[in-house]
Amino acid sequence: GRLTLARPRVSHHREVMAEVGVLPPKRHNRVANAAAVAALVAVASGLATSLRSTAFAAVAPASSAPRSAGATTARVIWLHGLGDTAEGWAFLPKLLESKGFDYVDFVLPTAPSIPITVNGGMYMPGWFDMDKIPYSSASTDDRASIEAIGVKQLTSLIQAAEADGVPADRVVVGGFSQGGCVAMMTGLSYPRTLAGVASLSGWVPDYARPDASEVIASEASGPRPPVLWGHGEADEIVKFEVARVGPAALRAVGMEVDFRGVPGLDHGVAEEELEWLVEWLQQRLPRL
Repeated sequence: GRLTLARPRVSHHREVMAEVGVLPPKRHNRVANAAAVAALVAVASGLATSLRSTAFAAVAPASSAPRSAGATTARVIWLHGLGDTAEGWAFLPKLLESKGFDYVDFVLPTAPSIPITVNGGMYMPGWFDMDKIPYSSASTDDRASIEAIGVKQLTSLIQAAEADGVPADRVVVGGFSQGGCVAMMTGLSYPRTLAGVASLSGWVPDYARPDASEVIASEASGPRPPVLWGHGEADEIVKFEVARVGPAALRAVGMEVDFRGVPGLDHGVAEEELEWLVEWLQQRLPRL
């Protein structure tokens, strides 16, 4: 077995998907906590099965390529969770386009396949290494891994957007779980101010919680971007108790944070979070 923080439980938002004819595949219906716990036990016992090992020197191609120059005026870059791929979030651009974001292009990269310590060194798509799941306030983060893989990859994608003529203040970065963590750290460290950062079921790593200003690049100019952050109050993979202490660290460096807990939601995405994301993007990336 293997443990991932990958695909969100989407039974909460199937009604939204049905409205626009974009139902995600059945395999995304839920993440079973019992299966996650069983997988963790298997890993701890050294019984994890092997995975095909594929190493990538750089981020894999995005599932949604930017449109032709001049066709759009903004960009959203969205990162998946541990063990997932861009395919796991292919429904998101379709949903947003159905809500009127035809002037926005979407980039959904797949993380490089790396050895994950909590899974006995098995290779899987990941934005950084992790040595413990569930993630709680007692967990520690591998800063070198976060910055050398996730933040570096996302920074390159933002730079590519600017090279394509999309200014930083028209770029939103976001992600689920690991992806949300990387998005927040990149929003902090990127030299120019982004339009916003969205995190669903993510967290602020332990090294940034005491003083997030230490993450900000010395050459950074302008305020740090606003953050939208949703998290399930019943999350047993990334504990709600560690998520809810993150906003204070970000606010301490001047970031505007809209944090909302979702009662009863585990490590997944709720319909109300997707509706909230749409409303927030309309504010952060208005049509020009």
